[in-house]
Amino acid sequence: MDSGLAASRRPGMTTADNARYAHRASTSSLSSRARRSVPDVLASTANLLKIAGWQPGQPFGEGTPNFEAMREWNRALVYRKTMHLFAERLAGR
Repeated sequence: MDSGLAASRRPGMTTADNARYAHRASTSSLSSRARRSVPDVLASTANLLKIAGWQPGQPFGEGTPNFEAMREWNRALVYRKTMHLFAERLAGR
């Protein structure tokens, strides 16, 4: 995999993780800067969660399969709880 892909910018990701999860949102030839684009970061993140067992449209709070899928992103319980809290607040709940 191209080391310039978006996955290489995620905290805690290793070189092996880059090869496993990196995903380019566009298949066109991209400059180095474009390969670190928001769409590439989001595509790599979605790919990581999909491989980890994310179930779209299902709850993602503590005790759910999606909460465990987020563990692949970051194993720290406090981090996953914070992601859930922020998502709930962004959704207005």
